[in-house]
Order: sequence, then C-alpha cells, then structure tokens
Amino acid sequence: MKNSLTFLLLLIGTMAFGQNHSHTTEIQALSTDTIYSSPNIDGLSFLKVRRGNKEVIFISISLQSTTVVEGPLGANILLNNGKAINRSGASITVKPIQNSNHYIYSSLVELSENDIAMLRTCEVFRFRLYLYYNDVKHGQKLREEFTKLLAGS
Repeated sequence: MKNSLTFLLLLIGTMAFGQNHSHTTEIQALSTDTIYSSPNIDGLSFLKVRRGNKEVIFISISLQSTTVVEGPLGANILLNNGKAINRSGASITVKPIQNSNHYIYSSLVELSENDIAMLRTCEVFRFRLYLYYNDVKHGQKLREEFTKLLAGS
C-alpha cells in the first residue's frame, strides 16, 4: 500500500486484535516521504519509508497480554535458522484494550541490512516483547509479504 504524506505526523501500522480492538504506532514522517506497509500477520508487519533516495525498513511488533508492566524494554525475533534479531533496548508501548482486561504491547524496530538479509531467506517462528512471547503460525506468508514490500516501488 502506498501513501503520500501531507502532514508531519503519520499514524501507521494499525494492528487489529479482534473485531473492535486496534493499536497504532507513530513514526515521524516528512511531507515528501512515501510509506509502504505490509499486512499484519500474527502480530508482525513491515514498513518501508522512502525519503528521497533513501529507504528505511521497520518491523512493527505487537502482542496481547492480561498483565501490564510499566516501562518494559526489549524485542527479540526468532528465525527458523536458529538465529535471532535482538533489540534489548527497544522501547515498548503498553496500552489497554478498551472494554477488556487485556493490554497491547507494541514496538517499532528499524532493521539493519543484516536483519533484512536474514528475513529474506528465513521465516520468523516466534517473537518476544519484554517477557511475553508470541508464536508466528504463518511465517512463510510473512516472508512472502516482506519480499513483496522490498520489491515494491
């Protein structure tokens, strides 16, 4: 999906959890930026931000929990080749789900060239935010969507 931005702050990466629950991650964007995003699969989606000739790739990570912890840090993405993408200092946002006893934990992580190379060839099978894990049931589909995003304009 391609969006041309006409305002300074763009709300992107909406993560749907059930029919009436959503969470949005914020990133700073300039009016000349173009944002591409993949669908959310098992709590993960990818974003490509094009600023002039430069592209930056992010992974948006979200999961639910029934407990709340203030100020948690750390994201970990486990791949089927035994390797992992680790961001021990990644900030995590925790927000309550309206009319529920659940909370959404989410993080937006910039991917390095090495991370991108691993995600091109390997499937994600599990991820962690702070102490909470989520299994990825559709790793092949996630990798296909990532490849499409990278190949897109």
